[in-house]
Amino acid sequence: MDLREKTHHQAPYAPISSPENLFPGTWYLTEVDKLHRRSYARREESPKMMNGHAQ
Repeated sequence: MDLREKTHHQAPYAPISSPENLFPGTWYLTEVDKLHRRSYARREESPKMMNGHAQ
């Protein structure tokens, strides 16, 4: 909560957390520019597996 309070309405801003902890396919914030425009990226999907082999 402290981090959220410190970064509220802050621009420019880039989050410091890693997207590695997110589920595959999740959209996440990459930056907020000086005009408060947000940019997002999507975490890559995991390869589909069947019987231990990627399809």
